[in-house]
Amino acid sequence: MQVLETTQQVGRLSVTAPDVSYKEMAHHCETLLMGKQQKMSHVMSVQLKQESLMNVSLQNHDDEIRKVIS
Repeated sequence: MQVLETTQQVGRLSVTAPDVSYKEMAHHCETLLMGKQQKMSHVMSVQLKQESLMNVSLQNHDDEIRKVIS
């Protein structure tokens, strides 16, 4: 959804402000890119944390099963 919104914003900007300089447009694009990279970084870190928690949980479960079997 965010990418679609961003795409629509960029499209609107180019339509409503055709007199924007190349430098201003380049800055706007760089700003959008940095924001997207920050969001992706956050998503990836959350995903890695979840995977780590799952691995710890599975390891604990395996340890408990071994204790019961022994």
